[in-house]
Amino acid sequence: CALPICIDGGPALGDRDRAVLEALAPKLGACLEHSLTLRRAEAANSRALFERLDGEVARIQRSHGKLAVLECAVAGVDASAPAAEDLFGALKRACREYDFVARSGESFIVVMADFAPYAPDDAVARIEGVFRQAGRKARIGAALFPVDGYDAEDLLAAAHGAAHA
Repeated sequence: CALPICIDGGPALGDRDRAVLEALAPKLGACLEHSLTLRRAEAANSRALFERLDGEVARIQRSHGKLAVLECAVAGVDASAPAAEDLFGALKRACREYDFVARSGESFIVVMADFAPYAPDDAVARIEGVFRQAGRKARIGAALFPVDGYDAEDLLAAAHGAAHA
């Protein structure tokens, strides 16, 4: 790139300006790449959540079992932050091996199927313990199939509404 560089007919940029731009270029490129990677991961996570929840709803409709969706809203925890990864792992360990845990923004979603009558209360207590141990406060909202909805969107909306009520 030859100097002088003019932007919109303004004054030419000098050697110092060019050096600053050259120093920033790789960092900006890395930031953009990180942002795109994070967006792809969030999209994959969202697809996985809906695919799993849709599958569980269909299975529960056939088997007449029980299904609960819990939203754990945690203020100040960005889904990409290391603290979110630690909470995600702790939540997975606190849930049954066949429960599904996903991240969504500042919330964690737990999908529980085929549980005993008091299992959601027990799960909520374990989940609250995870957040308490991490020094975080979470608002937990629950939605039950078919009481609160007949499909993934309705159940997620009901759990979200209960968590933010």
